[in-house]
Amino acid sequence: MRSTIEYTVLNPKNNKQESNLTEISVSREMFFSQRPEISLRILDCFPGGRLKLQQMVFEKTNNYSMLSDVSFLIKNFVKTKLVSEEQLIHWRNNLTQLPNAENDPEISNIIGTLTLCTKEINHIAYVADGNRRWAKSLGLSADKSHEQSFVTTIPHVAEEIFQYGIHTFSIWLFQPDNLDRNKEEVIGSIFKYLINSLKVYLDMAKKLNVRIFHIGNKKCSHPDPDIQNEFYCLMDLINIAEKETQLFSKHHLIMGANYTRLDDYFRAFKKINSQKINLDELQPDDINKFTDVGNQLYPYPDLFIRTAMPYAGRVGDFLLDVSKTCVYFTPILAPELSIKDIIAGATIFANPLVRYKSNTKAADEDYPVQKARL
Repeated sequence: MRSTIEYTVLNPKNNKQESNLTEISVSREMFFSQRPEISLRILDCFPGGRLKLQQMVFEKTNNYSMLSDVSFLIKNFVKTKLVSEEQLIHWRNNLTQLPNAENDPEISNIIGTLTLCTKEINHIAYVADGNRRWAKSLGLSADKSHEQSFVTTIPHVAEEIFQYGIHTFSIWLFQPDNLDRNKEEVIGSIFKYLINSLKVYLDMAKKLNVRIFHIGNKKCSHPDPDIQNEFYCLMDLINIAEKETQLFSKHHLIMGANYTRLDDYFRAFKKINSQKINLDELQPDDINKFTDVGNQLYPYPDLFIRTAMPYAGRVGDFLLDVSKTCVYFTPILAPELSIKDIIAGATIFANPLVRYKSNTKAADEDYPVQKARL
């Protein structure tokens, strides 16, 4: 079986682009010869066995592994429909049965990547924490961390998540309590870089067919008029982004600005009361329809990720369905977030026994509830 796929190939020796058009052929001998125990698990998933790229991609170096190309290949499998979702799940489930698979970083990476490419995860939620700790560790001012996180890191990760085919990505930008911080930080750092990030998100939305939504209270209760002015400036720009992307439908980007779930439900009950709905006839699911995510195809996250564990030993009041959402804590700080952390969370999601999970031993010992089993 042969197929031609357009994509960029990077030479692992110098990280330079070599070709945009590569022929893919099936081979039982290549690619997984380094890890035969993995090879045996996947040969039955693809006609003829493994895939083989141009020989230069497979040239071994001291710090290069053939397995590092797996994520790249899997995404191309999905895009070109070389394999079905059932095959991806079958492959993933085979790999999860390997001894010590969860603790093997290479196998875990493949499991997480396969999981992201299936339709099992439709909504990923992200809560950023650790901006100021990151800046302090590097001897930088707090505004540098917010710039890195808001303008560079989160938009880049969002784009990669959508490229995996995930439908909805939601971000908790800030809650009302965050506005009680130092005024200079709120105006000169948080609001400044959130405003700057909107252009980045809008460019991404137009490129990837992403519709932008705002959730949260559109009214600012903070007494300081300067903070109010910056708040409404941000809200105006988010409203513009919503209007400019309202015809896009492939993906949804949910921005939680001035959001808490408690306030969301409070406003939902006010809507119900204003419409004079008979409370005796109201069902639990009916209440959700009046919330900020009531019109979403996937209103609540399948996978919830929070950074800065074990310092942040809480989930936060953001879009969590405790009966269905898989929660993943990572010790990395917000500006350091990458798609590798999303893949690590997807690996945990793929384990049917895990409900809450962190990836540090200290975090598990300090917060045992995160290891609760179903």
